[in-house]
Amino acid sequence: MAGIVRYVARPSFKQSEIVSALRCRITAGMLPPGARLPSVDDLGKQFCASRVTVQRAIAHLRDDSYLSTRLREGTYVSQNPPHLCNFALVVPEAHSRAPQFFVALESEAHLHFENASGPLGVKRTISVFKQIRCAPDDVLRAHHQLIEQIGLQKLAGMIFTGPFCEFNNTPVLCAPDLPG
Repeated sequence: MAGIVRYVARPSFKQSEIVSALRCRITAGMLPPGARLPSVDDLGKQFCASRVTVQRAIAHLRDDSYLSTRLREGTYVSQNPPHLCNFALVVPEAHSRAPQFFVALESEAHLHFENASGPLGVKRTISVFKQIRCAPDDVLRAHHQLIEQIGLQKLAGMIFTGPFCEFNNTPVLCAPDLPG
């Protein structure tokens, strides 16, 4: 029996440009939580792009929790965009040898973040990244998911369980646009 082959198209350059520009506007505060986005047609004119390309860019940002769509009302910046509400608890590989302490720390962090809200009532969340390598040349073993979250500006901040200077010159601290 032959398998089904699915073709998944990469985002176009123009779509990536729109996603990046809108994400930058949101993270810079030019489009604050709850702000309404211009119409698809207006964004198409602004970026010299087709409606389909703009709609795909909006869908991408919606999937990443930056935008929400209200039927017949328009598209709005999410009330809980990732760059304002997602935090990372970073546990270096060397600190993973005391599992009971870090299980308790992780539990307390989740409890604290579940019951706390930030400015503008933003609900905060925390993700735990364990066994992160501190070696500057260890890119292949670095925690790719954490680095991806940093690169996509999906973190409001990082909490290190030890001296963060251990991460100097590593992908974790050398990524552009680190949360402040």
